[in-house]
Amino acid sequence: MPEETIEKRILISRYKRSGKHFIEALSDEIGLDMVLIPGGKFLMGAPEDELESLDRERPQHEVIVPSFFMGRFPITQAQWRVIANWSQVERSLEPDPSHFKGDNCPVEQVSWEEAVEFCQRLSVKTGRTYRLPSEAEWEYACRAGTTTPFHFGETIGDELANYCAQDKKILDTLYKGTYGRGIEGNTEKKPQKWASFPRITLDYRICTEMPGSGAKMTGMTATEAHQKTAGHG
Repeated sequence: MPEETIEKRILISRYKRSGKHFIEALSDEIGLDMVLIPGGKFLMGAPEDELESLDRERPQHEVIVPSFFMGRFPITQAQWRVIANWSQVERSLEPDPSHFKGDNCPVEQVSWEEAVEFCQRLSVKTGRTYRLPSEAEWEYACRAGTTTPFHFGETIGDELANYCAQDKKILDTLYKGTYGRGIEGNTEKKPQKWASFPRITLDYRICTEMPGSGAKMTGMTATEAHQKTAGHG
């Protein structure tokens, strides 16, 4: 059973879990940590009464998701740089596209087409099928068997995610630093029950159905069948 703590009448659940994973070697120093997301079914979308939810997230509907492997962390700039120097499949890749620099920082300022090329190069190099996750796979992995807005409960704070949990005014717009009855703080730290770090981000995610640009590449999947064939467990 999860340990439960109450903070100002807000329920936050804490879990200790282990997961099946493997590391895909990209170079002698850099690897790609992939974690198994077990298959199952979930209610996709948001209920009418969920704070800040959008009409396009409704109606909620049940979706069955087969097992798959997903990147444990967002793709880093160091990982991107390695694969950007591999042989081209359909298009060239800029080795250093990000605005916010740092080898271990997530790569951003990449298009959907570039993210697809990244997966194609990885597939060719490893002999296993890598692709972007579908929208359903993305939400299923983020929820990790839960039904609340976040996998750890109904709200968020800077103890659980790396962000500035304070209101900030930019030009004429005031951006709220808290969500719902969240507690104001200062500045993703904790993995959810499938040992994958939750995708709570200020950037757009890139999924199979979402061609776009300027996004952070925060997800990648590999089919379980390919990993079993390769002897990973």
